[in-house]
Amino acid sequence: MKKRARRLSILGATMIAAMAVFGFAGCDTSYPEVKITYEFNGKKYEVEYLLTRDGAPQTVQHFLELADAGYYDGTVIHSYDKNGAVLYGGGYVLDEHGDLREKDYFSEVKRLEEEKGITFTQTVYYEGTKDPTYTLRGEFKANGVEKNNKAYRQTKGALVMYYMDKGADNTRVSTLRNDGEIQDGDYYKYNSATSLFYTVTSTSVSSGNSEDNYCVFGMVKDEAQLEEFANALSDFASSRDASDPFAVDRDVVLNQNDPFEQVKNAKITATYSVPTETIRIVSVKVTKY
Repeated sequence: MKKRARRLSILGATMIAAMAVFGFAGCDTSYPEVKITYEFNGKKYEVEYLLTRDGAPQTVQHFLELADAGYYDGTVIHSYDKNGAVLYGGGYVLDEHGDLREKDYFSEVKRLEEEKGITFTQTVYYEGTKDPTYTLRGEFKANGVEKNNKAYRQTKGALVMYYMDKGADNTRVSTLRNDGEIQDGDYYKYNSATSLFYTVTSTSVSSGNSEDNYCVFGMVKDEAQLEEFANALSDFASSRDASDPFAVDRDVVLNQNDPFEQVKNAKITATYSVPTETIRIVSVKVTKY
């Protein structure tokens, strides 16, 4: 059973509340903007998105901080669904042999903090402590966030934060609520997002993921930009045949760098539809805070 939210010490509560106010309330606008530059088949495509602090303040803050740190630059789209409707990215790179490799999120964000002096806003902690997991509190219904990002829906142009499958794991953590309280007893599996996101590029196919379990935190600003990029992918894919497919299914082991040993050692797998022609995320730039 989930424990009731506990009060921090006066000093701790003051510090957390101040951080929350600085990160979520003291911002320039309720709708920050980012520009994601994709590269495919020798051409770059710029797609701008409007994010919503009203619907997903912690998720937006996390995404903006990663973007500002250059975390996403050089990552690739690691899965492209067969109908060209959803692009999954933000967590994988290509190694020196051109093979897909999971980026070690946990080591990288700690390196950025230590070497570049970057401070990432923390929202998830090991239960009963103030030691951060460096993951993100899930702002969606299944995690007790009833608002569930009503500003945006999971339709064409949606930008969605997602997390790796944790299977039946029932590990519990503490999470930071927007009111400055720490709440114990939340499921880690719903508060384990790192840098992974996906974008929906078509009205014809749903991502297959429930809005109750994933946070929709942004929407494409100019649909024509998305159309140009999506059409280029679709046209290229339709020109390939079975002997030279645009994407191939690949089974991958998830959570290889997870801070919880029981999650890492579970060896949960997923099947990615990996593009054979690289779709690279050149950069994610914040254009309006």
